[in-house]
Amino acid sequence: MYFIESVKNQRKWISGIFISKDDAESYLASIPEMADRAHSLRHSEFSSYPTYIVESETFELTNLAGVKSAIESVQPVENSEDIYLNLYIVNKDFRPEISGSDFMGAIYHIHVTNLEIRVSNPKKI
Repeated sequence: MYFIESVKNQRKWISGIFISKDDAESYLASIPEMADRAHSLRHSEFSSYPTYIVESETFELTNLAGVKSAIESVQPVENSEDIYLNLYIVNKDFRPEISGSDFMGAIYHIHVTNLEIRVSNPKKI
């Protein structure tokens, strides 16, 4: 599986996810050049859908075991309203209508907060 990681200033996002390297390269070539943005092709070991994206400091494409591990690694803070990480579920190639733009919010996702930690592991908080 291949994905396009994009960055503007310090902000990063994934602007495309593809099974086929050819599709990923074609999409990358379709992204208009902008001086304040950079886009790069990345490879993941996964080769089928569904796949999951764990977003914390970086983006990690993973499977369900990786999702479970990411949730278990969270060190919750009592009474915090912070979002510890975001989990995205990707069921098919993702190609925003505007090439290179940040439409990750269109991918089904969950913000992992104390509520989700409490539901998955009541003894942790």
